[in-house]
Amino acid sequence: MRKCNLLVVAAIVLWVLVVPLWCVATTKWAGVSKTSQSAGRLPLSSQALPFSFGQVLSYFGDAFGKLAYKVHDNTFVYIEGNAQDEAVTIVVSATEQRIAVTLTARGDFGVNYIREFFQAPFFLRSESEQLYALLDANPSFGAAALGRFDVKIAVFKTRESIMIRAEFGPPGS
Repeated sequence: MRKCNLLVVAAIVLWVLVVPLWCVATTKWAGVSKTSQSAGRLPLSSQALPFSFGQVLSYFGDAFGKLAYKVHDNTFVYIEGNAQDEAVTIVVSATEQRIAVTLTARGDFGVNYIREFFQAPFFLRSESEQLYALLDANPSFGAAALGRFDVKIAVFKTRESIMIRAEFGPPGS
């Protein structure tokens, strides 16, 4: 049984790390943006969303009380592991037009991080309520246009862990 759990965790970690890199590669190949990025700039356009990649990183930095681990130019990981049954990992990544927040947790306690994120100051109250409703609808995948931005939420549950991915994009995306 432990071997199966290890494979599930490995698959989740691989998915969390590969999908943001694949999105960046396909965006560049599709020629959506022809602007070059300097190493110091954040990859997200300042007018694409009503909040920035930096604001999301700052929010989770405050929530975890520490800086994230930089995995790639635009992928950062926060890890909280006080107890094995309450381990939480949050990956924040960005492409040129989107921000993705992926939570992997063992148990329901970790889901509080994403719920509290939906109350961040850069979300309007009506947006927070719609994000909660989308998450609580308990689908494996849901999407909504919230006015200032669009969101896609995917939920993957196993007996021992849960993974929630929320991807935010500009309106109409």
